[in-house]
Amino acid sequence: MKTRAKFAALICVSLAMAACQPKADESAAAAPAATVPAPSSDPLPALPSAPVDVPGSCVPSKLSQWVGKVDDAASRAAIAKASGVSAIRWLIPGVAVTEDFRPDRLNADIGADGRYAGFKCF
Repeated sequence: MKTRAKFAALICVSLAMAACQPKADESAAAAPAATVPAPSSDPLPALPSAPVDVPGSCVPSKLSQWVGKVDDAASRAAIAKASGVSAIRWLIPGVAVTEDFRPDRLNADIGADGRYAGFKCF
């Protein structure tokens, strides 16, 4: 007897809960339509055409005199002083490099011949 009463109560509760649920066609009508914002007519801001020489920022054009020179301790010290950045990566061929952007970091590309191939900021 107790099992039948429990089963009947479970059926009643289930039916009552089912009655509270909206039908499939009602839920589609009740839900507001998703809106997509219209594209902005404002143009993107213009980027500077030349590097901005802000203290502590990387400006590789200041280092063009070292391209082709041999990588050694003296040139590294001179490049560090002339660049004015807080971080320098000395990149040799075959070394893995992350490409996270840091405006205060200079990347010195050193070729297989041990000479500076170029300088980049990233």
